[in-house]
Amino acid sequence: MSQLNTDILYLIFKELQYDKKSLVSCLRVNKTWCEIIIPILWKNPWDGKKKLLLNMKQEMT
Repeated sequence: MSQLNTDILYLIFKELQYDKKSLVSCLRVNKTWCEIIIPILWKNPWDGKKKLLLNMKQEMT
């Protein structure tokens, strides 16, 4: 079976950067996918949490 170039995989996974759940599922496929996805996930670890944190702050004040 032929393999996709890691640059192509990166571009595909980059399209999923806002779908953390899908990325976490994909990183479990194999070591190569994991090595590509981890930097994407860590690029902005608070993405998606910002709104939640702001809502919590407003509720506390």
